[in-house]
Amino acid sequence: MKKLKANRDTIRVPVATEEISGIMTRPETETQIPFLVWDVSSTGLGLWCSERLDNQETISLTIGQPFPLILSAIVVWTAGNREGQGFRCGIHIIDGQKKLESLYEHFSVIMKNKAVSGS
Repeated sequence: MKKLKANRDTIRVPVATEEISGIMTRPETETQIPFLVWDVSSTGLGLWCSERLDNQETISLTIGQPFPLILSAIVVWTAGNREGQGFRCGIHIIDGQKKLESLYEHFSVIMKNKAVSGS
């Protein structure tokens, strides 16, 4: 686990795309968009989704079933649509910080165990 950018405040933990997915809701339009989580930090998430999000847009994230993790977030950055493959974005959690920290710790342990086992 390393810092990917010199200006990053927290360390990201990579996540296999099959492991975390969810639905984001745009409160203004109530549009629901599926997403995949690419990485987790103690303050936010790196996501992939099929629609472009606007910087500073507030969204609601629902992860998992039957006991969903619900987080409120703000979009910090977005990256373009390469040949119709969707959009990457950085999300800062504004409500649900303790829940995010639990998710971050969970994946930190998984990645440490993978590094030790060599898988």
